[in-house]
Amino acid sequence: RLTDVAAFARVAARQVREAVEPDGDPGGNAAGDVARAKPNADARTVASLAGDIAPRLGTIADELARAMPDAPTEEARLRVRDAQRLASSLRDEAALVAQMGTGLNTLDLERIESALATGEAALMVGPPRDGAPGVVAIDLNELFPPTAYYQAAGLAGEIETAAQAERLIANALTVLTDPARPIVVFVHGEIQRWVGRAGIMTGLLERLGRAGIDHAEWAPVIDEREPDLTELDPAGERPAVYVFISPDSSAASAPGNPASRPGADRAEIVGRALESLLERGAPVLVNLNPSVFPTFGDDDPIAAPLERLGIRVSSATPILRNTAGPAGRATTVSHRLVPGRVAGLFSGQEPHPIAEAVAGLPFTLDWPLPVAVDDPATPVLALGGSDDAWAEDDWLGFWRTPRNQRALLAAPPEFDADADTRGPWTIAAAARGSTETGRRTRAVVVGSNAWFLDRMWRSQQLVGGRPVLTNPGNVELFDAAVLWLAGRDELIAASPTARPIARIGPVSDGGLLALRWGLIAGLPLSILAAAGVWHALRR
Repeated sequence: RLTDVAAFARVAARQVREAVEPDGDPGGNAAGDVARAKPNADARTVASLAGDIAPRLGTIADELARAMPDAPTEEARLRVRDAQRLASSLRDEAALVAQMGTGLNTLDLERIESALATGEAALMVGPPRDGAPGVVAIDLNELFPPTAYYQAAGLAGEIETAAQAERLIANALTVLTDPARPIVVFVHGEIQRWVGRAGIMTGLLERLGRAGIDHAEWAPVIDEREPDLTELDPAGERPAVYVFISPDSSAASAPGNPASRPGADRAEIVGRALESLLERGAPVLVNLNPSVFPTFGDDDPIAAPLERLGIRVSSATPILRNTAGPAGRATTVSHRLVPGRVAGLFSGQEPHPIAEAVAGLPFTLDWPLPVAVDDPATPVLALGGSDDAWAEDDWLGFWRTPRNQRALLAAPPEFDADADTRGPWTIAAAARGSTETGRRTRAVVVGSNAWFLDRMWRSQQLVGGRPVLTNPGNVELFDAAVLWLAGRDELIAASPTARPIARIGPVSDGGLLALRWGLIAGLPLSILAAAGVWHALRR
């Protein structure tokens, strides 16, 4: 096995060397020869190669760690130990290179080339843009799945394929008609870059990419400078939308890790980043966690800058609820809601485009927070009040308990009439405002933090034999918020249930009886009468 590992290392080293060395200098040192470095196309090749190597290196590091105690001599054990440490270090570096590659720009022509290289593709040609025709390629395997898919899925497969075709064509039209597609910048308070890692937001980033929306990452805890978007937007014409993911303010620093920082410190850094963006008028989508700051009498550093826009988040009183299960009543942090038609949601207010886009779509939100809305802000989502839901002020112990152990708590949080409150609550709002320098800004605030991650919106269930998203409202809210923040109000489509639909009223018993006799007797008599008139006219 060690011989196989050595062989893999030799092959991988040769592949990396061929990818990173400058053209015309196959045996030289790439350092100091930046002028002849390869372009971004090869940088993406290196990132892809690093993504393939990283998991292999992780497996090798684990195998070497297990083999270390079985080494026949002390010298062999030291050699295996050194190799294991090196494999672990290289795995981390390769993963970082792979992650950096996700931010590299992909040209439209490269997307077309990729689609055509894999087989046939449908090309949508739109109006010229930037001196070149607008072209979007759609892989036919996605637009028209193989016949075997229909045979396996039956009618449900045909229905799902029709819906998929609608999404692909709508995304292609958006790409063709929008000359300056938005860039989504994810801002978070972690001490490592993680956007793009498999299993966290992979599906969301793929969805954005199909709509022609690129993404970037900003971790102000490790780099106070904003990311350079020049490569994604050389002309500086594309709007950047900043999506904030709040850190856990109750987290302690990790023992033995000098780079670790307490959650409260990281929340303050993220709050300063938000305040600086609001001051210059940048559009922001802010998602909030429950915060320990109000517990100590301080302002939540992430929620406080939003008050200038008329949005006040009660980040110290998350909404909990009781549910009935096999083991009896249980306290949970997950809430299911389906917003009603916009016309009946907020009386006296003009319905917001985002609220129209998600009306009637199911949502699931964890740890929602009450949001108070003043002018000029507008509510977007509301959570109805019930006897099973309340805003809890003593939540920290429940928050710190692992999810799979909360049901085992002997004394979970319960409603306390002296300290807790009942709903209904607004849990998401949108606002337009002005900075002190007169710049216009837009903001969307959601009193929940992880609602757009893959684990929340990609879950599916079978309905009538058809796989459908369990929480389509989650991802539709993200899409609509990004478009509205980017000033693309006209591209936000209202959901099918957002507008009233004309319906036939119920038929009374008397009317139903008259209708039946009309069909039984009236129709034959009408035919006889028409025949009599016809014969009379012929005479």
